[in-house]
Amino acid sequence: MTLKTKFSPNSFDEIIKTAAEVTKLFTKNGFQLYFVGGIVRDLLLGIRSDIQDLDCTTDALPEEIKGIVQEIADAVWLQGERFGTIGMRLGDVNFEITTHRAEAYVDDSRNPIVQFSNDLTNDLMRRDFTVNAIAVDARTAELYDPYNGIKDLEEKILQTPMDPKESFNDDPLRILRAARFISNYKLTPTLNLVEAAQKVSKRIDIVSVERVRDEIFRLLSAKDPGLGFEFLFKSKVISYVLPELSSLGDHERKELISQVVAVDPNPLLRLAVFKEKIPESRLRTLRFSTKEIEYVEKIKKALLVLEQKYESKWSDQELRKLAFDFNDVLDPVMGLWAKISPDDSALINGITRLQEKGELNSFEPFFDGLKIMEELGIEPGPDVGLATDWLVQLQIQEGLLSEEEVKQKLHNWWNSRTT
Repeated sequence: MTLKTKFSPNSFDEIIKTAAEVTKLFTKNGFQLYFVGGIVRDLLLGIRSDIQDLDCTTDALPEEIKGIVQEIADAVWLQGERFGTIGMRLGDVNFEITTHRAEAYVDDSRNPIVQFSNDLTNDLMRRDFTVNAIAVDARTAELYDPYNGIKDLEEKILQTPMDPKESFNDDPLRILRAARFISNYKLTPTLNLVEAAQKVSKRIDIVSVERVRDEIFRLLSAKDPGLGFEFLFKSKVISYVLPELSSLGDHERKELISQVVAVDPNPLLRLAVFKEKIPESRLRTLRFSTKEIEYVEKIKKALLVLEQKYESKWSDQELRKLAFDFNDVLDPVMGLWAKISPDDSALINGITRLQEKGELNSFEPFFDGLKIMEELGIEPGPDVGLATDWLVQLQIQEGLLSEEEVKQKLHNWWNSRTT
């Protein structure tokens, strides 16, 4: 195969060298070994330089793969053995080596029926997209591209090696993967791929919640997830993964997605931008961790507070109260707000000014319990807690004060309570 000039014929030199010892063993035992999937795609595009994980396919059966790699592997893992995959580590590189497969899902099944094959072309046909259905001979560097994946990479087209309806039926998660690929590589889905996704979208229900959540995370990690979200709406799969968004009108949807795109590619921060459109209950359904949910929900609350005072004047006391209430997420909140509401300079400048003065560094009370008891001449008890809370509120109201000022105000407050 002759590569176009944008693809270097030496793209695979490094991975061939890295896998040479493994390849030699497979050849010695009478088997073929090929690089497949993302590593091939990304090296063709020239966007990947670190070689830490290699996906391979072979005509050897799982038991045969296991016997071959155990001779040289530093570690072997067998979690994917029933699906034909043997994992190994050699030096600093992880290998996932899978027997050629011809697999399909059955109705209402979450797992594929795996059938092994000795046919590379058949294995590539079962890959999700043509841009991932390209193999490289690990011994000779010969390219196998029976479904014109390189042409699709060049023309930025997303399509499936087989009929897209059959492909999505086999694994409905591929619809979500399509959204991610559209965003990451700026690919345009073919019309029949979009139509197939629309017809099969309901089948996403058979996919485990964890796999759906992970794909949403990956999409939100894309530099620009906008095109991917548009595909999710167009394919109607949004109704099954994030149903609360499906009722959005065109204008509201575009405005919301533009805000998500504007934010740095941190999935949790971007989820917070959706605010009530993706409620806490949906995050629980998708089995986000408690820590992740608490983080997202706190940022959501902060954003709602900021929206209520959008472009209003903030007093220093209000700014300190905001910083106190959302102290552990203040920096990400302000970073978000600067991206989605850059015109609200009064708030952003006010927070920056108080940070530079050191007023937002800590909201620990001016005095600890021992100092309070010493100053007020009181014994341990509820009054110490009351005084501590009052000192925190004093700091919110008046900012940084000298020790003498704090002492005087504390005594005045205490005397007013006891007279």
